[in-house]
Amino acid sequence: MSEDSNEFLKFVEDGDQPLYHGCDHTTEMNFLVESFNWKTKHVLSDACYGDFLEFIKGLLPEENLVPLTVNNAKKTLSVLGMDYEKIHACPNDCILYRGEKYKEADVCPGCGVSRFKRFYQSTKTANNLTWHDWGRKKDKMMRHPADSHTWKLLDSKYPELSSDHRNLRLALSLDGFNPHSMQNSMYSCWPVILVTYNLPPWICMKRKFMMLTLLISGPKQPGNDIDVYLQPLKDDSKLLWNGIEGEVLARVEGLNYEFRKREESTPYVRIVDDQDRPWWKKKSVFFQLEYWKDIPVRHNLNVMHIEKNCCDSIIGMLLNISGKTKDGVAACLDMVAMGIKTELLPDVSGKRTLPLASLNSPTMISIYGKEMEQAHLCILQNTKDVGGFFSEHMELLKLLHPRFAKDEKWLKDKQNRPFRPG
Repeated sequence: MSEDSNEFLKFVEDGDQPLYHGCDHTTEMNFLVESFNWKTKHVLSDACYGDFLEFIKGLLPEENLVPLTVNNAKKTLSVLGMDYEKIHACPNDCILYRGEKYKEADVCPGCGVSRFKRFYQSTKTANNLTWHDWGRKKDKMMRHPADSHTWKLLDSKYPELSSDHRNLRLALSLDGFNPHSMQNSMYSCWPVILVTYNLPPWICMKRKFMMLTLLISGPKQPGNDIDVYLQPLKDDSKLLWNGIEGEVLARVEGLNYEFRKREESTPYVRIVDDQDRPWWKKKSVFFQLEYWKDIPVRHNLNVMHIEKNCCDSIIGMLLNISGKTKDGVAACLDMVAMGIKTELLPDVSGKRTLPLASLNSPTMISIYGKEMEQAHLCILQNTKDVGGFFSEHMELLKLLHPRFAKDEKWLKDKQNRPFRPG
């Protein structure tokens, strides 16, 4: 028997043991399988499942076989895992690309169709890839990326690129997200997608025409170090560009910033009236591409990050919302280190305290209690986006409480109650 078979048989024998001494209705394997199914069904995090195992182990008699940690449970169940092999097949169901005869083949011997999908292999897709030249309406209106200044600028600087309308124009898009939603915040996943701008707008963003080139995953966000992971994509982009003769873009001249993480003890140094100092703390790895220097708009920020995240931070700072405001001790220390508003230096000798500040006067007027509630409600009632909800809420209160429909004071107090700040 093979080693894998022996390991599996040992797992079955161990799993048939009672969950604890005297238990006659379940075994260790049954408990693990059923509890893992329960974990998956209710979308429990590993931390929650670990607490569950610890709780159950404490309830059962001593020397029970309930694993103490999630890792031990997964290690026990890993023997049940079965590997799989991905085998390519002909699109016309002629053959499977397996065995010594077909494993390394690139073309189906039966129908002649290529093993690998290519854009210009399909006549319909090939026609759509040149639509930007013959199909779009050219009336100086912005309807397609081909109407943009960037597209026209690259055409003028690189006539070899524009001479053949089959040359692909690719847009790179990447963003991070947590695939486990709120179940596990200590994880980050960054898909890197290429979009083909040659195609018409109605199919440009279709899933079949979007290429997932990289998937950067790990316990934390890559941050400024994301260029390390983008190196393979940069190298492939250079290979695509090799069809056009030219020199590879040299590194930015005169850049005197050290590309490293700033030590915590390194203070900020404010350079006054120095127009030659670098304004960026890093240089993208894509600057090694020849044409990158000629793209006027190299990065586009997601509107959500500007409208939502920045506005939330501003409102949180203006209303001094706990956990949302950015006006703290660290911000004041950074401003003083940069030579900005040095009078706002906080007292860090004992308990950290912030000095009183105001835009127009040396002191700040603080309001609490009833005045704070009135100011908060005044902002809500006079905000355009919220005003409509106030009037709808008032009509709803009149329908729910017909006895007080004419009592404006009671209705106003009832309406303000849900909107009071916590």
